[in-house]
Amino acid sequence: MTDSIPDRARHLVERSEAAGLPARALGGAAIALRCPSAASGPLRRPLHDLDLITASRTAFELGRLLEQLGYRPEARFNALHGHSRMLFTGPEELHLDLLVGDFQMCHRLSLRERLTLDPLTLTLADLLLTKLQIAQLNRKDATDVAAILLDHELGTGGAGVDLPYVTGLLSSDWGWWRTVTANLDLLPSVLPEDLDDASRRRIVSQAAALRTAVDGRQKSLAWRMRARVGDRIPWRQDPEEV
Repeated sequence: MTDSIPDRARHLVERSEAAGLPARALGGAAIALRCPSAASGPLRRPLHDLDLITASRTAFELGRLLEQLGYRPEARFNALHGHSRMLFTGPEELHLDLLVGDFQMCHRLSLRERLTLDPLTLTLADLLLTKLQIAQLNRKDATDVAAILLDHELGTGGAGVDLPYVTGLLSSDWGWWRTVTANLDLLPSVLPEDLDDASRRRIVSQAAALRTAVDGRQKSLAWRMRARVGDRIPWRQDPEEV
């Protein structure tokens, strides 16, 4: 592929923004754009597709722009699912997944007021949550989580991971809390084996600090009521792969 997938993500976001159709990168390309450790070394992973997200009101026009830029729509899929997701195939058969509105896999992540908080990608906190909400964290997503925790501080917004935002979300929704905390506990065991000791310690420390902050945040009444039920009823959705 002539241009790297992160470069293509940057190009599409910039073209969309210039057309007045805000979109942001997420997924592996976004991690590579925000995290130096994802560009080389043990936290660099192969990228095979490109993920963007846009608002519902701009999705149709953005789809037309993507076609003008050489991305072929999957017409039948888009007709059926275009309210939440559209698929395209770009130059050199690059797969592009355009999400519409909120992000949802195992849990719903509301992005209507957050889509354009950062340039190019979703915020670091939202990128982290898109990964930590996945049930049974796999090696690929664990690598992305590790890159964020290695390269960025936990803070109150700005250039770091917005800790009050993350803990606020998890303290009001027990299902979200259940999935994310399980993944934070699992993370040390699924880090790349060739990761150097200093990086491993940093990532594990950051994950532990995040878990401590989450557990220390006062929980809502709805959270406490759902916690009484616990694992006896499902707390997440397990989406099918397309």
